[in-house]
Amino acid sequence: MQAITRNGVSAKELERTLNVCYKTALRLAHQIKILMADKQLGKLTGTVQIDESYFGMKMVNKHRKERAEMAEQGISTNDNKTGVMGIITNEKKIKFEVMDDTKTFKERVKKHVDKKPLL
Repeated sequence: MQAITRNGVSAKELERTLNVCYKTALRLAHQIKILMADKQLGKLTGTVQIDESYFGMKMVNKHRKERAEMAEQGISTNDNKTGVMGIITNEKKIKFEVMDDTKTFKERVKKHVDKKPLL
């Protein structure tokens, strides 16, 4: 997804791009705005919790023609999902990353979490 206006991306645009309901897209848009406001966050420290989730439409809910086209292209049932990794600290600092490249889970954690223990 690309932001092409200075006003940002609307919840309707998120709804269409991520294939989620409007209520979910609105909540995501609100959370993204909150997180983008804190630009001085840097790497997270201390005890962190990490989780991942995949967003997208189930293949059985797609139209038969669309499923057939995807099968011809060799797209599996998991290829139509977008992965998102979230990291939260005990101080309620949160970071998210969309997993749309080939980085490993370990590389993503190293990018966002500081190794030093919290004293």
